[in-house]
Amino acid sequence: MPPTLPDGPVAPTGSTGGAGGTTPGAGAIPAPRPGVSPSGPRETVRGAARGTTPGRRGRRAAESFNWQHWWSNNKFRFLDFSASANGMSSGSADFFLGSADQNNVRDLERLTPAAIRDSVIPALTAELASKDGEVRAAAVKALGRIGEGVPLDAMAKLLQDSELHVRFSAAIALGDARAEAYAPALEKLVRDTKENPIARGFALVSLGLIGSPSSVAVLREIALGNEPNADLKSTALVALGLVKTPETAELMKSIARDRKRDENLRAIAVEALGRMTVDDPTAEFLFKLLEDGSPQVRRSAIVALGQGKPGCPSTGQAILDAFELEKDLPARAFAAISLGEQKGPKARKALLEAFDSAPQPALKAFAALGLGILGDASAAPYLRKALENASTGSSLRAATAIALGLLKDPGSKEILSSLVTSSGDPLVKGYAALAIGLLGDRALLPVIEKEIASKPSTDVLEPLTLALGLLGGHSSGATLLDALAKADSDYARAHLIHAMGHLRDRSFIGPFLSVVGNAKESEHSRVFAAIALGHLGDTNSVPRLTAITHHRNYLIPTDTIDILTSLL
Repeated sequence: MPPTLPDGPVAPTGSTGGAGGTTPGAGAIPAPRPGVSPSGPRETVRGAARGTTPGRRGRRAAESFNWQHWWSNNKFRFLDFSASANGMSSGSADFFLGSADQNNVRDLERLTPAAIRDSVIPALTAELASKDGEVRAAAVKALGRIGEGVPLDAMAKLLQDSELHVRFSAAIALGDARAEAYAPALEKLVRDTKENPIARGFALVSLGLIGSPSSVAVLREIALGNEPNADLKSTALVALGLVKTPETAELMKSIARDRKRDENLRAIAVEALGRMTVDDPTAEFLFKLLEDGSPQVRRSAIVALGQGKPGCPSTGQAILDAFELEKDLPARAFAAISLGEQKGPKARKALLEAFDSAPQPALKAFAALGLGILGDASAAPYLRKALENASTGSSLRAATAIALGLLKDPGSKEILSSLVTSSGDPLVKGYAALAIGLLGDRALLPVIEKEIASKPSTDVLEPLTLALGLLGGHSSGATLLDALAKADSDYARAHLIHAMGHLRDRSFIGPFLSVVGNAKESEHSRVFAAIALGHLGDTNSVPRLTAITHHRNYLIPTDTIDILTSLL
């Protein structure tokens, strides 16, 4: 069977082609999936996967700059699954996951904490001792997702597992579960220079997620000391930025203003300031960095300013100036997003003008997203006109669809439905489906369910399942279970399982429990069952890993963070 990603499969051992390969004898190297973003289809540029194995790239390639990458990092800021999680039922369906047997799924009550405590957690705990490394890895990641009431001692023991994949899975799972008592064990792993860089990087991020002030020393040691691995230095600084203390904020300012330091570390420090708090003194500090000689630093300053309190005149003007005067295209694109977030009085006019007449297609797409985030319904007719125009480029049409979804524009329902059912362009079709989910109109649910039942290509299936998770409905569970039974690829199964986790119906538990602990089932099937149980047991409105992806300057080369982004 193919080895698995931290949240799904990768290419078989011996495959070639950059990030999708494996390291023989060391467990699977996790990598973003080639050609598919975590939130919907994306344009594949020269077949490149998003992200690489640590150490292979010093600078972001040009193909990394597109709005889909921004969306994949930030999508959970806008996806609200609470509507489908409150009051849908799956109906009944026959279901199997790689088994010759079929289990009847009956209507049951909503998924409850007791069901997770009494059924899901014990089943996953038992698999921490599985003889199959992939199952152990899947089980510990699933328990990390659940977080509350999980067996932290047993999970921490896997930090010494013989298989790399299990070790780095345990490392990130402890951070996912906010297991502060195990910070010393993670610090020990971080300092182990004989350990694989991926495991060390995952442990760094976990220390940041836990956020204990006691971990500042080791994070600072790796970020600013003599660590030779540049990616680990960057990852450590990202993690340090999650420890929100006044001392950390001052350290980030010190790094940001030090022009003798590596520009990527400076840009990460600026990004961290935005995540902490953009009070008046911090905003003034960031204004000065808008004139910095490093494009990376300026980009991060623009992203950070977007997180300040909306409506501040000086912040809004500074971002507007960057949007209109910057020579760096990515900086202007990020300014489009920040204009929408700041909601200043001049934002609508500037974004509409760029959407209409900017010579760069990428800037038009970011302007559309900025308009969606701005939330001014008067922009909808302009966006709708571009979406309806078949001569509009695929990428811009897709971005415009998302913008209309963010605006919850009722006037776009007909065109979005038409694109989902009839468009031959997977990029447009997929994002139109996701836009329907963002609209939140359950009258359009049959459109989504019908497309899922039609066995669409994987890159279209992913946004379809997200849309289904956003909408939910009485027949949605049966639709997913039937599609899962018929799925013929690991990617398809992974997307369908994600959707089941968003729907959170208790009727899904029984079938997965019957697979995960059954030694007669294939390792492949048991891995997917464990992943599914983790998603069902996760009660967080957004994944905890979004702490490192939201409001991120994703053009900074941080390969470990790229890998973790692919888990969302």
